[in-house]
Amino acid sequence: MRIECRHYKEDDFIRVRDFLKNIFGKWSVGHVFMPARWEYIVFHPNIVPLKQAGVFEQIGLWEEDGEIVAVAHFESELGEVYLDVDPNYTFLYSEMIEYAEANLYEIKEDGRKSIEFHVDESNEALKALLEERGYIRDVALYEVYSGRSIVDELPDLKLPEGLLVRNIRKKEDDGRRLRVLWRGFDHVGEPDPKDLWNSCYMQSAPGYDPSINIVIENEEGNFVAYAGFWYDHLSRTAYIEPVCVDPDYRRMGLASIALTEGMRRCRLLGAENVYVASDVGLYKSLGFSQVSISYSWLKQLSDK
Repeated sequence: MRIECRHYKEDDFIRVRDFLKNIFGKWSVGHVFMPARWEYIVFHPNIVPLKQAGVFEQIGLWEEDGEIVAVAHFESELGEVYLDVDPNYTFLYSEMIEYAEANLYEIKEDGRKSIEFHVDESNEALKALLEERGYIRDVALYEVYSGRSIVDELPDLKLPEGLLVRNIRKKEDDGRRLRVLWRGFDHVGEPDPKDLWNSCYMQSAPGYDPSINIVIENEEGNFVAYAGFWYDHLSRTAYIEPVCVDPDYRRMGLASIALTEGMRRCRLLGAENVYVASDVGLYKSLGFSQVSISYSWLKQLSDK
C-alpha cells in the first residue's frame, strides 16, 4: 500500500495521541514520545501562540490507508525534533529526517538554521542514520525518563498539621490552581486574573482527570502544592506533569505527599506503572529509577 506524508491539521490531535498509545507498548519507554506527554504539551497555554501562528501545521504525518504510521514533531518549540514510528515502518526514518530538516528547524538570532533530534540511546538505527548525515551527539544535552511500579507498596507519609490533601475541582478551583502554579514555578508576585483562562485551557484536554490532579490546601484555603497526573488506560501507565510547591512551603515534604496520593489514585484506576521526564532526587526518594536516556543529535543546516 502507498504511504503518504502530509502536514498536521488541528483535528489530528486525537489521532496522533491514539497512534502514540498504540505504539507505546511496542517500544521501550523513552523510545516513543509518551501519549500523555503529547496531550499535556498540546494543551499547555504556552503553546497557544504556536498554534495561532500555524506552527503546528509543520508537524509531519505519514499514513497508510488513512492510518498514521509515523509522526515527526517538536515538543514546545521548533528545532527540537522527535520521530515516532510504528516498529514495522522504521524504513521511513530517512524520509522523516529529511522532512524535519525542511520543516521543523529553528532559525537562530543570527539567521542560521539549526536542528536537534532527541534520540533514545537504544535506537541504534536512528543514531546510525543521523551520524551518516553529519549529526553530532551532545552528551551534555539529554533527557531521561524515570519510573516505578505502583502495584508495589507506596510510602505512608504524614501530612503536616493544618494542611489538607485532595484532588482539584474544575471551575471552583481555577483561581487557586493558577496561583499555585504561578508561585510554584517561581514567578514574581501574584498571577494576573486575566490569565485565568490558562487553567481552563489545560483542563479542557480530553485526558485531563481532576480526580488524579492533587493539591495540598492550607488553612486559608490557598493551594501550596500541586501534582498533576495523566493516565492511559490502554497501557496502564500514568505520567506526571506538572509538580510544584509554593516557595513559602518548601522543604516540608509536600511534593512527596501530593505525588504519593496521586500514585495511589492512579493505582485505583488500574495503573501499574508511573513515569516522569526527570531524575531529580525527589523521585529517587519515592522509589523511582532511571528507565531511559535520550541524547540530542545536533546539526547546523545552513549558513545565513
